[in-house]
Amino acid sequence: MKRTSWFFAVLTVVVMIVTHFAGSRDAKAQGTGLGFRGPAAVVIEQSGDLVVVDRFNDAVFRVMPNTGDRIIVSGSGTGTGPIFAEPVDVAIERLGTFVVVDKNLDAVVWVDPVTGDRTVISGCSQTPDPCPVPLIGTGPAFLDLASIAVETRGTLVVADLEAKAVIRVDPLTGNRTILSSADRGTGPELDEPGGIVVQANGSLALVDLALDAVVEVDAITGDRRIVSGCSEQPDPCPVALVGSGPSFVRPIDLSVRPSRVLTVVDIDLGAVIDVNPNNGNRTIVSSADRGLGPVFLNPLGIAIDRNRRLFVTEPGRRAVMQVAPTTGTRTIISQAPALTISPPEGTYTTSQAFDLVLIVEGDIDDVAILRATLNTTEDVTTALNRCMMEQPLTGSGIAIRCENADAVLGLDPGRYRFDIRIEAFLPGGGSIQLRGRTFWNILGEDEGDGITPTQDG
Repeated sequence: MKRTSWFFAVLTVVVMIVTHFAGSRDAKAQGTGLGFRGPAAVVIEQSGDLVVVDRFNDAVFRVMPNTGDRIIVSGSGTGTGPIFAEPVDVAIERLGTFVVVDKNLDAVVWVDPVTGDRTVISGCSQTPDPCPVPLIGTGPAFLDLASIAVETRGTLVVADLEAKAVIRVDPLTGNRTILSSADRGTGPELDEPGGIVVQANGSLALVDLALDAVVEVDAITGDRRIVSGCSEQPDPCPVALVGSGPSFVRPIDLSVRPSRVLTVVDIDLGAVIDVNPNNGNRTIVSSADRGLGPVFLNPLGIAIDRNRRLFVTEPGRRAVMQVAPTTGTRTIISQAPALTISPPEGTYTTSQAFDLVLIVEGDIDDVAILRATLNTTEDVTTALNRCMMEQPLTGSGIAIRCENADAVLGLDPGRYRFDIRIEAFLPGGGSIQLRGRTFWNILGEDEGDGITPTQDG
């Protein structure tokens, strides 16, 4: 299907996101509950709670912004109906129901915010691709859904990456109608439409990852105009940018402030950027160079609440962050401790010495390796306990670095399964156990001639 799509760019050197085991949780407002694996999009309920879709947990979470607590609203084991296959965006209807786009189902899914029950209202209700059952609703089939928004009158609009189009969906019938594409509407053609919002005047605004621009779409005619950024390809932009300020690199989502200012997340720039809708001028709100706190690794989704607080999903940290709109200061508000193993699953040669790095990210005081094995039987715990602890580049948590790990672990040519269990100690007392697993294929020097390391999957 389509798991290696544009959202896959959110992954850094992540191999196995771990299972969380029993243990008390008393960390500093980063929350209880199952940890995120791939938080993709965030919206805000009338109550002020956050709704987050997680594309790797295949679930919809509710997050309490003041405590960071995470509750699964809908997913495997919670709610009835078709199981999510890769939910990537969510919007909230006027009566509080959720509408989720799932790029592996190629569908729009209605979610009851209380029971978590799921109903496909447009598109396909089953995997695999192509759809094995009749589509719900008439009109062009979804190809690669990226985002969704709810219009004032209750109709839905979705951005489809592969179709390079904005599609309107009738939530009552599921019928689909092209609103804007190469064949409908004038102006610069969409190439890689991402996040989409409805503005106060009813027009749509979306980001285009290939144009590196914010595009306004007329809700009636489908006509398109560049609000900010580049109006033509290729990259770098061959014409003058619309608006001043730092250029977009890969804008991926946006939200609207009460002042009508568009606030954009740029995943490659690692920044939140305000866009003046009148002149297209761009101003950095938060980035590595502006604001305190953990830097963005892969900021992906954004929402703004009635108190003008900015919330950003950060799959690189498996977290939700809050951003102060005036200072750009970043705070992780919801994140469970998580383990990352580097190097990732892949093929390497004996001539490529590598360090084994175990990163335990989150609000923790200390870690201890409980057990580590190769190929399930060879205990290498003692060897790893000689490794060094250091501050990870991500800025929070603890990293355990084992230099020349191939020599420490005695990795001759062959196929290896590496398993590890770590205990992470929490600031308020108690601990949590984290497990990780990866596979390495080590080739002999002659076998590896001309081969570069490749990441599996």
